[in-house]
Amino acid sequence: MRHISFFIAAALPALAQAAPQYQFDLTGDQFVSMMSGRPASEQEYRARDRAYSYLDGAKDATVGSTWCPTQPRKTHELAYDAADYIKSLHADLRKGNAARLLLAYLAAVYPCSGGSQ
Repeated sequence: MRHISFFIAAALPALAQAAPQYQFDLTGDQFVSMMSGRPASEQEYRARDRAYSYLDGAKDATVGSTWCPTQPRKTHELAYDAADYIKSLHADLRKGNAARLLLAYLAAVYPCSGGSQ
């Protein structure tokens, strides 16, 4: 996991500088919050489902180009792992776009060899 942290920490500043600054829908902190604890209310279940859907959108849009899974994993498994990783990042990074953090995590864990698949 330590090599993943190094890769993502090195890549995130470049990603932030390369893209224009648009308003994003979900921060890393919000994603982590949605994935934290056990949902007890309908609102918490909806928040968890939103986090899963957010991850699914990022995954589906970039699979085979940004990240290449070697063994398929279920969304909820990836979501918990990604939330744990995002939680470990510096507070300033967690305030950024959750999609970029999720994609950086997926690219580090499931790199594509030889470009697009």
